[in-house]
Amino acid sequence: MEVKTFKKIIGAFSLSVAVSGLLFAQNTQTSPQKFKRNMQQAMFARAMHPEATGCYNSPFKIGKGHLESQIGDIIKIGNKRYMVEAFPFIDYGTGDHYYLKIPVAIWKNGKTSYSMNFSYWTSYITSGSACYRYRLNGYPSSNNQIIYAEEFNFHKNKVGKQVNESLTYFNSASFSTNIHIGKTDLGLYVWMEGSWNEAHSRDADYSDDIEWSKLKAKRQLINNIRKLVKYIEIVKLP
Repeated sequence: MEVKTFKKIIGAFSLSVAVSGLLFAQNTQTSPQKFKRNMQQAMFARAMHPEATGCYNSPFKIGKGHLESQIGDIIKIGNKRYMVEAFPFIDYGTGDHYYLKIPVAIWKNGKTSYSMNFSYWTSYITSGSACYRYRLNGYPSSNNQIIYAEEFNFHKNKVGKQVNESLTYFNSASFSTNIHIGKTDLGLYVWMEGSWNEAHSRDADYSDDIEWSKLKAKRQLINNIRKLVKYIEIVKLP
């Protein structure tokens, strides 16, 4: 089986698993945090192997410029804090060691605890392709995507005479890319949450219960993800 075909199969399987998890969550009582995590995982699976659907043209431009930072710095983008982290990887062709430097969101859980998570992946490639038509931190990159999305989750749960029903909705921006370094393809995905909202209805018609003004594309959210991208750096270790 060719590597490209295998990657397509794995990508499709990952997306299927993530979406199945999302659909399951929609049929149970789901916390805002769990719903956001499910949506993020589904979008992450979609971004993992964009080559399965060919080159992608993002409706939003990445923008130029680079913002300097040091490993361990705390920076603020929008109303959220990020820590600049360094993550190792190897170029399969030369064996050289590199690290990816990128801000990772700090998700607060109350006043005394927080969580951070970030995923990236590498795969072996023998040559470039027509999709590597961008540059990110000096390296060829492909399928540079900034995606604006609005997510919805309907939930209804009846236990005895107690009925709980709501429609939760929020917007988000995400960025994914594949960076060509020697014979290594480095893929990464970052996600930013916008405003979280909840609506309740007594007549099963939510079109007159949501706040339409909160469903407009947020230019600030797009600008925030662009700012984060400017901190991304690929560094070769000596």
